[in-house]
Amino acid sequence: MWIELHDPSDKVLKNGYAPISFSVPSGTQYVIYASNWQNIVFNHWDNGNTNPYRTIIPTHSMTLTVYYSTVSATPSKTTHGDHEKHHNKE
Repeated sequence: MWIELHDPSDKVLKNGYAPISFSVPSGTQYVIYASNWQNIVFNHWDNGNTNPYRTIIPTHSMTLTVYYSTVSATPSKTTHGDHEKHHNKE
């Protein structure tokens, strides 16, 4: 699945297909976005959060896991740069 790393001003710093690794400075806020693709849709993060945008402030090495579901019908088309923003703060 397609994953994006954003800085606080919403600039995309890095993106790519999962699994993906990011190396970032400690103590800075970032937003991770997990997108849908065809009939594979974002379900939740490893912490139970159901928002595909996840705000993090890493202070040490961390692993984030995203869970997807397969739906029988193809959801409405979503492209990587054409998504509505719904940030959340943890």
